[in-house]
Amino acid sequence: MLVGVTGNFGSGKSELCRALERFGCRTYDADRIVDILYRDGHVLAMLESVFGEEVVKNGAVDRKALSKKAFNSGLSLRKLNGIMHPMVRERISLIPHNGEIVFVEVPLLFEAGMRGLFDRVVLVRASHETCRRRAVKRGFSEEDFERRVSSQYAAERVEAMSDFVVDSECTPGELGSKAEKILERLRAGG
Repeated sequence: MLVGVTGNFGSGKSELCRALERFGCRTYDADRIVDILYRDGHVLAMLESVFGEEVVKNGAVDRKALSKKAFNSGLSLRKLNGIMHPMVRERISLIPHNGEIVFVEVPLLFEAGMRGLFDRVVLVRASHETCRRRAVKRGFSEEDFERRVSSQYAAERVEAMSDFVVDSECTPGELGSKAEKILERLRAGG
């Protein structure tokens, strides 16, 4: 069973996935898939041709430069997503999961039209303020946070399309308990 884990920027998706790993689950992260793709020569050439040579430095994507350009306008972000989402979707579709429950963290799961790849979807949510505080703690500016969140569906919209909803406004131990309950329900066929 392939299970998508999604939620807005700073919602606690990675923390939930770390808890699931402690229960022996394999997890993947769409952002890590993007990191790998960002070192591919073909991808570098596409990004450079669309966004300019300043987004590629020393044979790798300069994420800050690309982010600044991509989040500068809706059109630029659509161009970036148009390049990257199909490749990420393809990589996710190749993740082996026969006979086991495998989790994939995908921030833009619904926005990128990836719902069909997953047997179940877990939405991780937290208040806007908590997400903002977590992002700033990770080194993002408040402006960066707001730009990124504005490109994502509202949690309320995603909740209706998800199989499980996890409130991450809790301690790591409590989040671990919530992860264990989801895993139990999935193992029981839920």
